[in-house]
Amino acid sequence: MAHIKLENVVKRFGDVVAVKDFNLEVEDKEFVVFLGPSGCGKTTTLRLIAGLENPEEGDIFIDGQRVNDLSPADRDIAFVFQFYALYPHLNVYDNIAFPLKAVNISKSEIDAEVKRVAKILQIADMLDRKPSVLSGGEMQRVALGRAMVRQPKVYLLDEPMANLDAKMRVDTRAEIKRLQHEIGATTIFVTHDQVEAMSLADRIAVIHQGLLQQIGTPHEIYNKPQSLFVAGFMGMPTMNLLDAELTLNEAESVLHLSHTDVDLRLSPERQTTITSDAQKNGLVFGIRPEHITAGSQPNEQSISAQVHLVEPLGAVNILDIRLGTHAETQDPILLRVRAHPTFPVTVGDTIWLDFDETEMHLFDRETEQALW
Repeated sequence: MAHIKLENVVKRFGDVVAVKDFNLEVEDKEFVVFLGPSGCGKTTTLRLIAGLENPEEGDIFIDGQRVNDLSPADRDIAFVFQFYALYPHLNVYDNIAFPLKAVNISKSEIDAEVKRVAKILQIADMLDRKPSVLSGGEMQRVALGRAMVRQPKVYLLDEPMANLDAKMRVDTRAEIKRLQHEIGATTIFVTHDQVEAMSLADRIAVIHQGLLQQIGTPHEIYNKPQSLFVAGFMGMPTMNLLDAELTLNEAESVLHLSHTDVDLRLSPERQTTITSDAQKNGLVFGIRPEHITAGSQPNEQSISAQVHLVEPLGAVNILDIRLGTHAETQDPILLRVRAHPTFPVTVGDTIWLDFDETEMHLFDRETEQALW
């Protein structure tokens, strides 16, 4: 397969910079997911790798060869689009065989390759059907098959499951993961769905406003966000992010959550990571809902608060806890907590909260970079 490298890549559309100083390496046989909201530049970056767009600055390498000036056909890449782009007048067999017929491979080789790929994708019994009678998931498998028969160096998939229903997405996701492991393909997959990214990727590249925010394993992206954007984008529900100030109380370091009565005592190791510049810029405290424990009885360090809303989700309840009120807007300051569905609580109840100190995060409000 192939190793891919992007060095300082920039792409503009008029005055809009769609990709900004992008640096990334994708290892041979690695499955990397580009994750981010709509319009963040992930599809543009994919199209730059494919040769469908040309960078204004920077270089793109595939297996050490600079490919900026190579046409898409010469990069040995298969691109699977969000829309299946099947030929409606051709049956499944001919749709899959089309790339091979274009390069004058013998009929016997084409037949063997089409049937091999169809067997892997579990569509061998559909080869004589037209696309009009296929389901969305079946059409997606045909599109994947058309890419697979070429046996390219790199597979690029641009939101290939966006048009599938929820169950079909789960089934197709599992199929793509299995296929990628089976054929050992270097793969880049674009999505805005974090569940897809977490379940598929060896590494996730989180992109926002054309910038690569962070790249790492799913565990690193979720548990060690390096910026406010990554912290707020990942997770369902997302991380609680609250303004905070560092104060000293009787020679003790205390993190005070703004406009609330909540004070969190910090260990010396935590306090020393907070620079004077960060204190001047302002701080943002973060903690995920599952790292807060809700109880009906207090202990030495628990914090009392009132339940604002209960959201039953079956396996868990999400509790919105009111910590205070914004001085200017008078909007409530809410903290989301994940609780077991058997935890007895209703709106208006007072409960006690314990924060897992090892899972707390702190960010510089101005630079938006992680301090913890």
